[in-house]
Formats: sequence, C-alpha cells, structure tokens
Amino acid sequence: MFRQNRAALFVVLAWFLANYLIFAVLMSKGWTRALWTLFYFEPDQSKWGNFYMTMSDFVVFGMVVSVVATGVSRHYRPEQTCSILASLAKDHVVVVGYTNLGQRVVELCEQRGIPVVVIDDDPERVASLIQGERPLVIGSGADSGALAAASVGKAKLVVIAEDGVELGAVAARRVRNIAPKVSLVVRCSDDDVGQVLARAYDAKIISTTKLAAKHVEQTAIKQGVRRCVIIGFNSLAVRVYAALRPKGVEVTIIDDKREKRPTGGHDGALDGIQSAVSVGDPSSYEVLRAAGAHEAELVVLTGEDLGHALVVSERVRDLNGQTRLIVRAFHEDAAAILTQAPFRAEVVSSSRFAIRALVREGAFESVGVERNTSA
Repeated sequence: MFRQNRAALFVVLAWFLANYLIFAVLMSKGWTRALWTLFYFEPDQSKWGNFYMTMSDFVVFGMVVSVVATGVSRHYRPEQTCSILASLAKDHVVVVGYTNLGQRVVELCEQRGIPVVVIDDDPERVASLIQGERPLVIGSGADSGALAAASVGKAKLVVIAEDGVELGAVAARRVRNIAPKVSLVVRCSDDDVGQVLARAYDAKIISTTKLAAKHVEQTAIKQGVRRCVIIGFNSLAVRVYAALRPKGVEVTIIDDKREKRPTGGHDGALDGIQSAVSVGDPSSYEVLRAAGAHEAELVVLTGEDLGHALVVSERVRDLNGQTRLIVRAFHEDAAAILTQAPFRAEVVSSSRFAIRALVREGAFESVGVERNTSA
C-alpha cells in the first residue's frame, strides 16, 4: 500500500514541509508558532494563510482518494500490486515459468529469505501468487518487456524453468541482452541444444528427466535388475532405456499415447528403440502381462497424471507384489499416497532432484546459498 501511494504521500509531505518553512521563515512566525499554524491550532488570517487552509483540504482529500483507489485496485486487480513489487526488486532471483521446477526454486528462495520474482504467462498457474500479492509479472520469458518488468537488470540469478527448447533459447538470449553478467540457469531436455546454450550464453544447463533417469539407473544396478517395464513413452522413458540397455537389462516400453512423444537430443537413444515399444493401455492387465510386468524386477511409471498412476500402480501390484515400483510424481501429496499400501511405490520427483543438483553445483552461490547444503 505504501509503495503504490508513495507519489501521493510525497506530495502531501512536500506541501506541509514547504508551508512550515513559509510560516516560520518568510512570515516570521518562528518554528513553534509555525507548527501550530501548520496543524490548524492557530489560524492565520493573511491571504496565504487562507489559501493554505483551503488548499490543504484538497491535498489531504487527494491522498485519501489515492489510498482508497489503491485499496480497491488491490482487491480487484492484485496483479497490479504484484507487478509493482517486481519492478522494485533488486539482488533477487528471477524465475521464468512457474512449473514444478520453478515452484521448487521459489520454495528454496523463500526458505532462505532470498527475494524472488516470477514470470509466467498463465494466470491460472500463478493464481496463488497473485492472491498473495507476490512479486510477479504476467508475461512470457521470451518477451524483453516482461524480463525488464521483472527487474532482470538488477537480479543476481535468472532460472529459466520452462520446459521448452525454443522458449529457453530465446529467453536466454534476451536475458543476456539485458543483463550480460547475471548468473543464468536454463532448463533444457535436449542434450545437444543444452551444450550450445551453455557455450553461447554462459549458462548452467539442467535436465530434470536426465537426473530422474540417473536415479532409476542407479536403483536398477544396485538391485541387479534384469528385466524392466517402462510405462509411458516420453523423454524420461528414452533416457531410462538408453541407460539400462547397454547394461544388459531387457527393457519394454508401453506407449499409452498420453505423453508428449520424445524427439531428438538423447545422444542417439532413439535409434532402435521402436522394437522395445508396444502400444496399449497400461491399466489393462492383459497389456501389462504382455509387456512382462508380472515378472519384471523393476517397473517405472514416467507420466504426470496422478489418477492414472494410481490405477496403473494398483494393477502392477496385483500382478507382481515383489517388483520394485518407481513412480514419477511432482507433488508431496501424491508422493504420500503412492508410497502407502496398496501401491508401495518409490516416488521420484525430478524437480526436487534438479534443485538438489543445482545447489550441489553452486548455481545459487550468487544469492548466498552454498554448495552441498540441503535443498
């Protein structure tokens, strides 16, 4: 409220201070009598005194109107307050995209008392930030205007958390145009593009699917897995397949056509993968059995739909009560459900892995978060 009315408050203070000096010095009332006149305790019948009394009513009335109007605006247009707070930020973290990774970054900053500004073009996704009147810019990270509105030029760190190669590349270039020296983290699932962005814009590249796949690989090696069934044909499935096949693990992928199909940028992992992919509904016992889920030592669910994961996990447990079941989940509530009976699954949060990896690698050192501290 103060920040939004600072102009009106400045005018009021300047008006009264100027008149205090006029009464005390120019009209020779002295400092004490001038103060009494200023606050209406001692009337002044001069022309200026009468003008001051009348004009002060307008000045105070204007300030009251400004405060009331701001209150109404904050109630009906809280995003305006969010934008003002974003424009005033400095030495802060800018998060482009309030995705699961973006939310993890915001949580980390809040825990450490680090100021943070979010840029996102989806009002529904950032509804909680709008209602909380948090520093926020409604817009695209690929828009220079939105980046400037988020005070990128005064930031210490920018994290591009959107999952899109094109947006990440454009946003990285425009961030560098505004702030050549700011620390920059870019999310990129394509390894080849990630290497180019890292060199071109002096950025640290993070791939959430790559980190999740690494965890699955380590689990499979530790458990001596010989057969694995992956449910969902997406980037994570491709990375897990590429990690396990060279180690002699038999891998079958069930493509339920619910996920975004993987593209290139996986170091050739897509080559020859089609022979391991079968199309079907994994909530069907027949499809799961045909893929070998009933005898696999490891089953990995790579999708993002919690309801679908619950159904498929129950079916897998009905067929194979002993298998190691790993489920990708993004929310704590989902994790709590999936780890309990009858699912008894191990939950993998790729965004949480990403935050921990970034902290370990020193990505947040510019804002005072040391390496190897818990995230």
